[in-house]
Amino acid sequence: MNLKILTGAYETYIFTAAAIFLLAALIYLVNGAFKKAAHSRYLIFFLKAVRICAFVALALLSFNPSFSYQRTENEKGKFLFVFDTSSSMGFFDGTTGVSRLQSSINALKSARAADKIAEANSVEFASLSDELLPLKDFPSAAAAPPSGSTDISGALGLMMQRGDLSAAIIISDGRSTSDIDPDSIARYVKYPVFTLGVGAASNIKDAAITGADYPKNSYLDEACEITVNLRQSGYGGSRAALTLKEEGEVRHQTPVSFTAGRAEERIKIPLKPSKAGLIKYELSLAPFADEITPLNNSFAFYVNVTEHKIRIFCIQNAPDADFAYMLRFFAAAKDIEFKYKFLKTPNEKLLLKPSDIESGFDIIILGDIDFGSLEGAVAQKLESALSSSGPSALFTGGPNFAISASSPCAGRFPVKLDGAFVYEPVKYKLVLNSGPAAAQITRLSPIARINNYMWNDIPELCGINYMKNEKAGGKPYAPAPSTVLSARFLSQTVSQMAEAPVLITASSPGRKSAAILGGSFWFLKSGQLFSKNSSFYDKFMGNLILWLYSKEDYVAFKVETDRANYYGEDRVFVSISARNRDFSPMISPSFKIALKNAGGQESIKPQITMADEGYYEFSFRSKTPGENEISVEAADAGGKKDSAAARFMILNSSREMLDNSADYDCLKKISEKTGGRFYEKDSIASLFADIPKKGGEKTVNITWKPFENKSVLALILSLLCIEWAVRRYSGLE
Repeated sequence: MNLKILTGAYETYIFTAAAIFLLAALIYLVNGAFKKAAHSRYLIFFLKAVRICAFVALALLSFNPSFSYQRTENEKGKFLFVFDTSSSMGFFDGTTGVSRLQSSINALKSARAADKIAEANSVEFASLSDELLPLKDFPSAAAAPPSGSTDISGALGLMMQRGDLSAAIIISDGRSTSDIDPDSIARYVKYPVFTLGVGAASNIKDAAITGADYPKNSYLDEACEITVNLRQSGYGGSRAALTLKEEGEVRHQTPVSFTAGRAEERIKIPLKPSKAGLIKYELSLAPFADEITPLNNSFAFYVNVTEHKIRIFCIQNAPDADFAYMLRFFAAAKDIEFKYKFLKTPNEKLLLKPSDIESGFDIIILGDIDFGSLEGAVAQKLESALSSSGPSALFTGGPNFAISASSPCAGRFPVKLDGAFVYEPVKYKLVLNSGPAAAQITRLSPIARINNYMWNDIPELCGINYMKNEKAGGKPYAPAPSTVLSARFLSQTVSQMAEAPVLITASSPGRKSAAILGGSFWFLKSGQLFSKNSSFYDKFMGNLILWLYSKEDYVAFKVETDRANYYGEDRVFVSISARNRDFSPMISPSFKIALKNAGGQESIKPQITMADEGYYEFSFRSKTPGENEISVEAADAGGKKDSAAARFMILNSSREMLDNSADYDCLKKISEKTGGRFYEKDSIASLFADIPKKGGEKTVNITWKPFENKSVLALILSLLCIEWAVRRYSGLE
């Protein structure tokens, strides 16, 4: 107990002095009357004591004393009923003829659970679906139409923040669709969470398509395969039909036999695209008459169908290490058809003939060729093939490489030819005091930096092609500003450091050309065998081929979703590569984002985060089934603008529809981790006996001020009245 006295106020001093002075005056004046009286000394002593106590109390109260102490009290408990109102709770519960949700509410009402718990607790209600929402009472829970997914982990995360609850109960079928296991969250809840399981854990009659493995890219009229994952419960030994549609047209139908005693089946069906482009395919499983839901009997997906594989024709001066690398690289690429011929070879079957150039191809590789000494017929065929509507061209250098402005194919060479190319069989040496490898690369382009791969481990060049201009004294130089990748090296014949191109590109509508100059054997020898970043060279070559194959320039500004198919409750994760054509990041871009689907187009404003310079991410939910498109426009502080879009599919079914049986194990783990208990409907009556009988304890501070207490003032007044009354009736004045 603490005592506090108010001091320091002038009013207190004046009031106290006046009270003491009044007390002394009264004692002095009354003493005379008491001495003259003939009454008992004890009566006089009593009257003096009463008077002194009254006035001393007034004097003490003038200091406004206060007494404070702490007291522990038990709070009234708070109990939370959480009802699962997800889509699966709308299924009929056994033979009762009512939904799982209504069946659980009926069981709780029959046991008078809420009434009994409310005797010692304040009761709250909430619904659990995509999120945890408050409810008013049992009727409002029953009136909520079952929809959405069962995010039990998300609900537990919010319940974990409720430190004022003494206990809670989750009423659910336990079929959680959360990405995180609920029991891993339940361990952090500081109060017991009881669970009530509803729905059958087995004997559910349902068949579903749970997923499909399909090629993301395919080719027109080329056969491939789709693997469909099916799940069944209660239909062992039954048969159904699985149908594949292409843009709404039936392309294939196959019978499916469900094996008794086996829940899952994997069915392979053929796919042979008949249309090119981004094609929509739909899988559907014929529903059974007594199936619990047909919503999970369909699955849709996109396939990017192109007319044919990338057709590459390589004409090499002779077999060498460069060709060995390309042969190995292209042979491993399943999307490439690679053919080759040689100008010089002892194998007559591989010797180039003019008729070989007449076959159609998308990219022609011309390797280590002296174009000034080409056979006339071959040169004429190449000139014709590389006309305005011809394929893209890739020139590769080497010891025999020579081309001038008057040479055949010079019109497709990606640089203006104002000198003669020469070859130096010299190894590339580090310069600038052997600094970092990146310091040796003097120019980079989107092709060289595609996918953020950097040239951080530059190998040696086994030789280099560079151009000499006779008017400039034969000094080597980079041929033109179109060079996108060049390196510094030390030549054997020129004492000063030289800069020579490694990759040159040129592009115009329908015409793309590139040249890899020098002993590109470094792709094989140093790049693949000795480099720490060896996988990069395959990626670099693959991206160069894709750039040559595409009819448009590489687009640095891209929008991508993390996958092509989503369920309605899933979040769509989107990444934005906000880069300019030169691959430099946009400066503080502002975004306009729109979502387009069957319901129309709407602007959305998600929370955008910057994962890296020029790279942004956001996520959102789209519950409109069917085709969706997310488009992004960006404008940066430098006035540069760009836009891109990505398409994805929202499936008609929900993820939790893939398995409609109850998961009691999930609910039991939640109760076990929190100190609660799992119930079925026939044992829910014992809930009241199991919950905590009181809430938490709290410490209360109690403060008592006598001067502000009416009872104390009344007591003092009573003492004065008693003193006056005794004197009055005893004859004392």
